Amino acid sequence: MVLVALCLVIVLGIAVTGYVAVCARTMEMSNRSFCTTSSVQLAEIGMEEALWSLDQALLALNSNSSYDWLGAQWTITTDANGVKTATKTLPPFITNKGITGTVTVQIKNCSYDPRIPYDTNDSKTWPPTITSDGVSQMPDGISIDKQLMATVKPAALFSNAVGAVDLTLNPSVSFANTSGGIVDSYDSNNGIYTPSPLIINRSDRAIISGSHLTIKNAVILGYATTANSTNDTPFIDSYGSVTSIDSTTGLPSSVRIDNSRISNNANQYAFDIVAPTTAASSGLPDQGVLLTSGGPFPSGYYTAGNWVQSSGSILTITGPAIIFASSDFDVEGSIIIDPTSPGPVQIYVGGKLTIAGNGIDNQTMRPRKLAIFCTGTQGTISTNTPFYGAVYAPNSPMVVNSDLTVYGALVGQSVTFTGTPAIHYDLDLRKATFSVVNAPYDVSQWLVSN
Repeated sequence: MVLVALCLVIVLGIAVTGYVAVCARTMEMSNRSFCTTSSVQLAEIGMEEALWSLDQALLALNSNSSYDWLGAQWTITTDANGVKTATKTLPPFITNKGITGTVTVQIKNCSYDPRIPYDTNDSKTWPPTITSDGVSQMPDGISIDKQLMATVKPAALFSNAVGAVDLTLNPSVSFANTSGGIVDSYDSNNGIYTPSPLIINRSDRAIISGSHLTIKNAVILGYATTANSTNDTPFIDSYGSVTSIDSTTGLPSSVRIDNSRISNNANQYAFDIVAPTTAASSGLPDQGVLLTSGGPFPSGYYTAGNWVQSSGSILTITGPAIIFASSDFDVEGSIIIDPTSPGPVQIYVGGKLTIAGNGIDNQTMRPRKLAIFCTGTQGTISTNTPFYGAVYAPNSPMVVNSDLTVYGALVGQSVTFTGTPAIHYDLDLRKATFSVVNAPYDVSQWLVSN
């Protein structure tokens, strides 16, 4: 009996020892898991700190001032190529489990100026990169380091071919009165839009977005995002379609409605428009005017109130420019952007926007070189001159009364087509930035290491 009891005690001791070891190991793994999660969260804090500082620097640029990096406790270094790097270590963090955390964050190219027009031939201009290290140290001395790395750029204002900002107006994007119409996409970096059925520049990545969509007869080669309150899908009659391009023929897919290309999440960005203040005001006559600027960013050209261009008059723009109409902007004649213009031409409208007559002829054929920003409450386009550019009018119901061909993007409080439009969305606009819009920085690439 004694021998049996001893054997039982030994077995029980082994079991208890193993159980204690398992518990200790489980506790260690749990602490390491908690510490790993804590390190990632600390690195995210550093990433948020960097993004906030970059946003402040961008706001300062748009107000013609500078952000005080040193006053915000950043250390600035400059390498042999003139690239500035900002580094900051945040005060230590202590959790309720006795874990100590530290955060070190670095922004390479913190002096990047997104207002300078993007040039595919300029290999020296790169957006900022952020590296954030979060280190958590446990009471036993073991530390875990997690690193987040991100490439950031100002968020894309024109991420949709046609977008409506208003979340209540019905319909927000409407092709209801058209006898047809098409929306597709291309990339102007690869050349001009090619209408051939062969897949050269065409793609099916265009997006129309709004809380309510009425497509009717239009063909959408891309995606539709909506938040229709009635059935959460766009209204599409027997002729309209939301589909893709057939990879063999380059024509619309035989599947008229591809439900995988329809979502119930409207996603049009809405950012603040800032009235330009980059130079002293100067009058802007409506005929035979040449605007030029010698720098990479324009000094600015302004008007005081209404700007009306009479029928038959011509305005030629040869360089980057800002046209500031604090009230209405009415084109009844013709605005020509010279084909050699480096752009961008930015038009700020504080009142009603009207584009009629011969419209705006952007002869560069690069949509990113013309952008119209309207803070007023009405926008009308009634010209058949092809429009190479982008319109952003978040407070204006936009009405297109012609068979307009747009190479670029249209954004309004609502967008209604009454003619038979062709919208060729330029994917290059997703990289475009403009000085009169405060677009916060967004992460374009994200990597977790360690």
